[in-house]
Amino acid sequence: MLKEKMMENNNLYLIDQFTNAVKDKKLDLLQKIIAQKDEKTLQFLVGCLGDEYWPVRKAAADGIREYGENAIPILSAALNSYNHDVQHWAIQILGDLGINGFPSILRATKSANDEIRFFACAAIGNSRVPQGVTPLLRALGDPKWRVRKSASDALIKYGEPVIAPLQQILKITKDEDIRFWTIKTLGKLGPKAQKFLLEALRTGDKQTRYVIAAALGESGDKRVIRVLIESLADPDWTIRKSATMALAEIGDNAIDMMFEYLRGPNEEIRDGCLRALVKAGN
Repeated sequence: MLKEKMMENNNLYLIDQFTNAVKDKKLDLLQKIIAQKDEKTLQFLVGCLGDEYWPVRKAAADGIREYGENAIPILSAALNSYNHDVQHWAIQILGDLGINGFPSILRATKSANDEIRFFACAAIGNSRVPQGVTPLLRALGDPKWRVRKSASDALIKYGEPVIAPLQQILKITKDEDIRFWTIKTLGKLGPKAQKFLLEALRTGDKQTRYVIAAALGESGDKRVIRVLIESLADPDWTIRKSATMALAEIGDNAIDMMFEYLRGPNEEIRDGCLRALVKAGN
């Protein structure tokens, strides 16, 4: 009992020293604090996830991982933190702790805080747990652009298994954000998904054809690049502007065809190609 009391007092002393220490000293103290594994130390380490120094945050995260599943409740509570670093590391560690940590991450995709939703989508993508597909599909319609992109990036990591549910969503949804990000995601899932989109490119309405072309443009397929270039003469200025930006992002794969259209008769397409070439830079 006396020994435990002495160790507790020593840990409190180390934590007090840690508060005003510089980076290297913090790291040294943290290793000594981590050695004392108890609930108070765990709570302290979670607080260190928001430290100003990245090496300290990393060391604290490594120390928390040593607690295994015992750390899950306090990490789940840390998702309510106002500190973005704490949120980020808590979700990352929960993802590393195996399937038992994922209920908290899946709940985080419904958080009112878009930072938490963003980090949660990224964590699901890194783990590729089957239970994560449904919340990621839902997140394609998130109010925040960065969350939608995070969900799309995460789904791409799943590969071909998510092609079928994405195709189904594209057939039934009326939500424009979900349609756009579904197409964008399918465009990066390889030949099988691209074949489906190329068929939709042939039969879809004008807006659908444009979005599909933007999603597939990076592949260098001449059919979809041609759709984008011809969209430079569309009566809708938003499509003209978006087509210009898409061609600029595609860059090298679109240059030869843009030069071809620069010799053509349509002044709007010529002007659009010039703008896209300027935006593409070198």
